[in-house]
Amino acid sequence: MITITNRSNSPIHAVDADTLANANLANADLRNANLRNANLRNANLRSANLANADLRNANLRNADLRNADLRNANLRNAKLRAADLRKAILHGTGTCALYGLRWAVYIVPGAMSIGCQTHTPAAWRDMPDARIDGMHTDALKWWATWRPILLALCEQSEREAPTRSRRTRIGSRPTRRGP
Repeated sequence: MITITNRSNSPIHAVDADTLANANLANADLRNANLRNANLRNANLRSANLANADLRNANLRNADLRNADLRNANLRNAKLRAADLRKAILHGTGTCALYGLRWAVYIVPGAMSIGCQTHTPAAWRDMPDARIDGMHTDALKWWATWRPILLALCEQSEREAPTRSRRTRIGSRPTRRGP
């Protein structure tokens, strides 16, 4: 159950995390919210405060995140296809959105979406040319140009990602990550 509050900390609504598709959460204060696996598809999160929120595996497809504060939010494996991230604050999330290329590219820790295709960075790196060529007539040429840059951004995304959930149990130790 998630209790949504406004900026003055007054409760607005309490809902299950899986029923937030199409929700109007503009300007909502969702700091530190546990939205792991939440379905926020088509949600209006414009100017929402999602700082330190746990959005792992959340479906944010087509979500309006313009001007949203996502500082240090955990977006590992979040689905951001067609999400509007213009002017969103993404510091500390390991998230990258690239517009203006042949296809929109979204990189979150653990996943990269190019157009309608979403795979792990390892799957993209090891994908056979024949499979990429079958995605679109221009895909292989485009991938040959952008592959090293996009895979480098995936590596950077992993380095910048939050290393653990903000909601660790008392007495638990964070797991150590490699260099």
